[in-house]
Amino acid sequence: DGNGTVDISDANLLINIVLGKESASKYNGRADVDGNGIVDVSDINAGLNIILGK
Repeated sequence: DGNGTVDISDANLLINIVLGKESASKYNGRADVDGNGIVDVSDINAGLNIILGK
């Protein structure tokens, strides 16, 4: 969410982007957590792994 900390707010944001409730372009590529060029469910998984320290 741009606050400098990866936390549950970021996971919620990624879910909203994948569901089309939020625009990924607004976040200048930061929503593409896994770096594959597409913001999708794999980014939610990658974000959750960061939050969980995996």
